[in-house]
Amino acid sequence: MEKSKKFFTKKASQCFEVKNKDDYVYYRWDIDTSNEINNEKMINSMGLENEENFRIDDADFNINEFLEKNVFRENYKYKDNIDLLNKLNNDNNKEVLVDVIEKNMGLVRKIAGYYQKYMHHKLDEEDILIEGILGLIRAANRFNSNRGTQFSTYAVWWIRQSILRAIINEGFTIRIPVHAFEQIRKVINAENESYRLFQKIDVDWVCRHVGITKEKYHELKLIDSRFIQMRSLYSLVSDNDDESQLINFIPNEIEHVYDLKIEELQDPFELVHRMEIREKIMEALDKLKEREREVIIERFGLRDGQPKTLEEIGKKVGVTRERIRQIETKAIAKLRKYLKQFQLEDIY
Repeated sequence: MEKSKKFFTKKASQCFEVKNKDDYVYYRWDIDTSNEINNEKMINSMGLENEENFRIDDADFNINEFLEKNVFRENYKYKDNIDLLNKLNNDNNKEVLVDVIEKNMGLVRKIAGYYQKYMHHKLDEEDILIEGILGLIRAANRFNSNRGTQFSTYAVWWIRQSILRAIINEGFTIRIPVHAFEQIRKVINAENESYRLFQKIDVDWVCRHVGITKEKYHELKLIDSRFIQMRSLYSLVSDNDDESQLINFIPNEIEHVYDLKIEELQDPFELVHRMEIREKIMEALDKLKEREREVIIERFGLRDGQPKTLEEIGKKVGVTRERIRQIETKAIAKLRKYLKQFQLEDIY
């Protein structure tokens, strides 16, 4: 506990030095009627109606379910929070802020854990945790107990927004524009809904639902497939924990999608080196047996940007889910073995 307290005290102090709350960078979220907690009455009661900047969307996160499972178990924490927050507002005491952080670290850890593997980002556990703490500090400095909202309910939003912003800005080797990131999330959610309604992905329906053209849809799927989903395969193929380089998987013809001029991000020597590595990885896929290669392609959505479940692939080829899992495991082992001979560890 003492080690934890010392670490978080340092971070809390850095943020708390900003005396003027308006100096912080805050985020705004819109009313989303798909979640019952996001109704206008709740937004107003939480004091969020005048927040500036844009919202970062994550429709998969069900805040009501999360709060029910993780927050409202011990009512005494609510009173502790209110007492501490009132004292914080009156005294601007750093030690009080540290107490608030410690009493709510369980909440921060729960949310940080939820986003640890979100969209296959490269941030480590500590990075995510720190961003969650910064969000908690922002919530503590802005919370108004007179609005009748529990602090934990209010804090969840700030913690999530802080983590999501960090993932978008720092979580990928190639920075994905925020508007593209948000649209990708909306497309994925619409595709899931289409599958639920029609047992297939109706691209026309998805485009109408999201409000984009087919051309835009395919651009977004291309970014999703190359910049995000390929990272999942790369992390499996690599034996190391160092950050992967998505550049290895990006074909030449899409290097300028959304003005992401990849060649400008590297010096010429590094660019040539990574192009060689990319060729070896694609070559490794070609070394697999046809069924193994097809399972990997389908599993990670390398062809159409739509990762498939083991069960979905099994039904398609007429074998069991367990058999597909065995094929996948064997194929990944082969990819690792093949790539090791080229001594690629220095870039993994």
